Amino acid sequence: MTSKQKNDAPTESFEILLKKLEEAVQLLEQEELPLDTAIQQYKTAMQLVSTCRTRLEEAERTVNLLVKNASGEWQAEPLPDHGEKTNG
Repeated sequence: MTSKQKNDAPTESFEILLKKLEEAVQLLEQEELPLDTAIQQYKTAMQLVSTCRTRLEEAERTVNLLVKNASGEWQAEPLPDHGEKTNG
């Protein structure tokens, strides 16, 4: 990934980054890919994985769960952490 691509990553949508990751994986799956190209594609794919993971984690933190409170009104609450046990 070039420095320009790294700088562009924050402005690209998650969907575009995911498409680029899929393209990198498809290239890596080619049997006759030269080693240097394969290594570069692997590095690109790993950077894209990291960026996509970060974006998903950020999105997860911003999503709220809508629940009815005791008076019957809807209110937003943060989603529970993955490790948090729920009653039920």
